[in-house]
Amino acid sequence: MYKSRVVLTVKSKVSSMRITRHIIILLLLLFTLPSCGPLRSLAFSVAPPYTEPAEGPRAKIRVVYQGAMVRFYPGETCFNRDNEGAGVAGPYAGFVRCAKRLDMPLQPKKGKFDEFYVKANEPIAVSFYYKSETLTRPDQKMVEECGPVGYLFTPGENALYETKFEFVSRRYCGFVLEKIVKDETGDYQKQPLHGVPASSCPKQKDAGASTPGAPGDVTLPPATGERERRYY
Repeated sequence: MYKSRVVLTVKSKVSSMRITRHIIILLLLLFTLPSCGPLRSLAFSVAPPYTEPAEGPRAKIRVVYQGAMVRFYPGETCFNRDNEGAGVAGPYAGFVRCAKRLDMPLQPKKGKFDEFYVKANEPIAVSFYYKSETLTRPDQKMVEECGPVGYLFTPGENALYETKFEFVSRRYCGFVLEKIVKDETGDYQKQPLHGVPASSCPKQKDAGASTPGAPGDVTLPPATGERERRYY
């Protein structure tokens, strides 16, 4: 009886050692992957990723997440998830992160960000959605949400942009859009831009419904979203 207990204990330790070894090997593989592709595929198993244009007139845009999920809607004037080209820009990687860089100037000194190509001379809608869950006590958690909020704009060919999510106040969230340009001395500067506020595309009841963003649509969505807190 005593020997049986010893054998079972040893087997349990061996199994634990094997599991730990497998986890270590998996982490090493993730950290030594030559490209971001596998990580992106793993992170985007639920939400489809944004696909960058490989050719044609393009611009670059840097996305500073500030904790928000960011989606791109190419060719749209509203947040249309039925658009085949729409997808999540990020953030995409959890504790193992493979950042995306296009050698854009004036990189932020802190915070998570990535840089992407977007089609130039065509409109694109950009949305931000923030959600966090905090355990306030053992039997209660606080869920905080804001958005989706965002804008649409038309990038210029070879132009550089930076956009980020921000909390405007304790109650509202919004966005920032800036263009990165060279001044007279050759130094790069950021110029604030005013993207047209956008929102989710309205559901069309019939074929005669107006197209989002078409002439005659004069009501614009607000440039900020209301911050909401719920307790469970």
